Amino acid sequence: MKNKQLLPVYLLCAALAAAAYLFLSAHIEWTLFPYAKALEALFGLHFHFTGTAYAAAGSNVVLTKACSGINLFLSLYTILVLGFLHRFRGIKQQLPLSLLYFFTAVFTAFIATLARIIVSLPFSESPHFKLIHTVISFCVMFGTGLLLYSLVQKITTKITSKIVKGGSSS
Repeated sequence: MKNKQLLPVYLLCAALAAAAYLFLSAHIEWTLFPYAKALEALFGLHFHFTGTAYAAAGSNVVLTKACSGINLFLSLYTILVLGFLHRFRGIKQQLPLSLLYFFTAVFTAFIATLARIIVSLPFSESPHFKLIHTVISFCVMFGTGLLLYSLVQKITTKITSKIVKGGSSS
């Protein structure tokens, strides 16, 4: 019975994630823009959009769709929705939480992706850059997923225990 009640919320979350993915993929210039501006501010690089990517003038640094963090966002949102949404009962709790999870996944994916790019920058001239960047990406993405899951696990446990205690005392 509980799973049937969650199905509409899960479908809404899937539709929200799919819409975000399609929008961000279709507008890669907008998706990569915050990364380009952050790197310009932090490292003095000067990016220009080439039609499919942001390239830094006088450098090998190129921000492509693979640098956008879209897949990390989808992974984090899935972790949050499937890992924690079922712990809350009723659409009044689940809908706001699904939106909170969405924005948490967007913010976390942005920060982790920016960190992944920054950590990879010193290796941009290396002939093994692609391998190094892949290893860094795996570590950052996997670590981010674990850290987010652990943090939300602790928060969710505290919240649900307060709800149970509050509900049993009435």
